[in-house]
Amino acid sequence: MAHRYRATPTQPQHEGMLRHCRDTRSVKNARLEQLRPYDPRLGATPGPAERMQQLADARQALPWLAEGSSAAQQQAVRDFDRAASNFFAGTHGYPTWWKAGVHERFTVRDVKVRRFDRHNAAVLVPKCGWVRFRLARPLPAEHGMARSTLDRVGRWHVSFTAPRPGVNVRQKAGLNRVISEQGWGMRRRRIEKKAATCGVQVTAVAAAYTSQKCSGCGHTAPGNHERQAVFRCIACGHEQNADHNAALNILAAGTAVTARGGTAGSNGPREASISAVAA
Repeated sequence: MAHRYRATPTQPQHEGMLRHCRDTRSVKNARLEQLRPYDPRLGATPGPAERMQQLADARQALPWLAEGSSAAQQQAVRDFDRAASNFFAGTHGYPTWWKAGVHERFTVRDVKVRRFDRHNAAVLVPKCGWVRFRLARPLPAEHGMARSTLDRVGRWHVSFTAPRPGVNVRQKAGLNRVISEQGWGMRRRRIEKKAATCGVQVTAVAAAYTSQKCSGCGHTAPGNHERQAVFRCIACGHEQNADHNAALNILAAGTAVTARGGTAGSNGPREASISAVAA
């Protein structure tokens, strides 16, 4: 739920906030260039960690980008990634190019707010300091993220987005399940289509217990995966990265299915993983 307030930055703060808007557009438009149809000759699309590293590298190479707020730029990457995920899930349209004079906004998270009296408060904007805003309504209990927006007539507004736990949980769970299942089907079709262009066979395998099974000895137990990033088999002592261990189990299951000449199965995102086996 968003809580919107009229902000009144000083002239120097106004210029700094405009700079954050320009940087946000630059980062999002750069990400849009990366969201292209897959071409094996160009390599794989960067993952989340690599995209953040690309931003860090760009800040080192481009002084004008380094002068801006890393917090606002990093949030621009996250916001675009969410928009891209929504597109691939089939719930939203394709992300658009951000234009000056149209898309004048930026977002930062983990914001700090200072209240002066019953009518006035201020939000801490990176590299701009405390920007005052009018308390036309009560502040939310949790501020979450703050989005600053410049409207068409030159007025600044700040909106705080905070989650509301416990509201319509059952309805939301059902909606999220439907969206997830639709997104899984679309993602699987896209993977199969792209894999066919480079001679790779895609096999769906059951993902149940792949994070608990030892890729070395095959022993399966919840105690093998007590920490998120580490897998340690309580039977044979085998230890490695948990994601790597699960990936090896999925690959082994996919290879076994391919060797039998059959298919494994499942249509749900909670029940299946993708194993790519060279044809």
